[in-house]
Amino acid sequence: EAPMQSQAIIGSIEQKRKTGAAPVTAAVVKKTETGPRRTGFVRMYDDKKGFGFIRPHVQDIPDLFTHSSDIEKGSLKKNDVVSFVAVQGKNKDGSSQYKAKHVRVETSAP
Repeated sequence: EAPMQSQAIIGSIEQKRKTGAAPVTAAVVKKTETGPRRTGFVRMYDDKKGFGFIRPHVQDIPDLFTHSSDIEKGSLKKNDVVSFVAVQGKNKDGSSQYKAKHVRVETSAP
């Protein structure tokens, strides 16, 4: 049930973005760490700070924050093609933010 629910939520976000029906925030996505694996590429990653951002291949979805603890193996570098599970998370200030969990490098950048 959870994968279908996540897919429906992401689909809803995409539709709202396209139609301008409502501003889309991370609060629209229910917190779950299971769901369909998505693909994207690493927009930036800072090994020293231990975090970065992934740009999903799905249009109109915002960049996803990722932390070193969310990487399944190794590290990330700019332009790596990755797969991940998109979830809602919280910032230190309590605001919502999209996050990429269970990040896996599919194709390493040259």
